[in-house]
Amino acid sequence: MVAGVNYGTSEAVWATLNARQVEQADELQALELSRLDALHYAVWDKALSGDIKAIETSLRVIERRVKVLGLDRLNGSEKPPAGRFCAELSDELVAGGHQAVSWPVG
Repeated sequence: MVAGVNYGTSEAVWATLNARQVEQADELQALELSRLDALHYAVWDKALSGDIKAIETSLRVIERRVKVLGLDRLNGSEKPPAGRFCAELSDELVAGGHQAVSWPVG
């Protein structure tokens, strides 16, 4: 302790603040992914039937999802993070009458 500062306590406070920031970022990411899901579902059937505008919109939603998940920052040797969103998305698509989605396992 120097000049009344307990560095152990200070480190604990910073660790707690950092953990809360990570938690908030995870919550925000989940919210954004839910919004993207809703947008994607809204155009998916039209995109599959060949509607060019719906295909373009679907591709923009996919591009945004890639950015939100950080997949655009991976280099060729890294594997994408496996998240439960893959399984949940597949289940939701099947429940909505869409074809099952097969996700790569790495």
